[in-house]
Amino acid sequence: MSSKTQILDPIFTTLDNIVMGPCLICVIHLDNILNGIKLTQFKLTTSRADSFCYLRNGSIFKIRNISFAVNSDNLMLIGQKSVQQESFFGHPYIDSAHLGIFIISLAEDLTSISATEILQKGVAFPYKDKLVVFPLIHTSK
Repeated sequence: MSSKTQILDPIFTTLDNIVMGPCLICVIHLDNILNGIKLTQFKLTTSRADSFCYLRNGSIFKIRNISFAVNSDNLMLIGQKSVQQESFFGHPYIDSAHLGIFIISLAEDLTSISATEILQKGVAFPYKDKLVVFPLIHTSK
C-alpha cells in the first residue's frame, strides 16, 4: 500500500473546449486547465459523477477545477471541502462512518489542495439539503 498518490496522466484540455470553472487565479496557470486526472486505479474529473474524493486528512472534497500551481509542476485541485461530516446510519449493525459513508455539507468558499492529498474516489447523492457520500471500494489503496 503506497503512502503517496500516484498520478499517471493529467487529462489536458484547451480553453476553447471548456467552459471555465471556478478558479483561484493566484494558484493556477489559466493556460493549463485540466478536465481530469488519471490515477493508478481511477480517474477524477470536474463532472458531477467523478468529482468527489476522500482526502488523507479524512475530509471529503468536491473538485471544481484542476490545474498546475503557478511556477511549479504541482497538480492542484480547486474545490470545496466538507465542513460537516456525520454518520449516515448507525443501526442496526455498524456506524456508517466505519464504512466511510457520511452525510456532508460543503464549504461555500473554494480552496486549493495538492493532488497528492487524494486517498480514494467517492460518489455523492443528494439527501435532503445535504449530500451522502460513499467511497468506491475498488479505488481504495
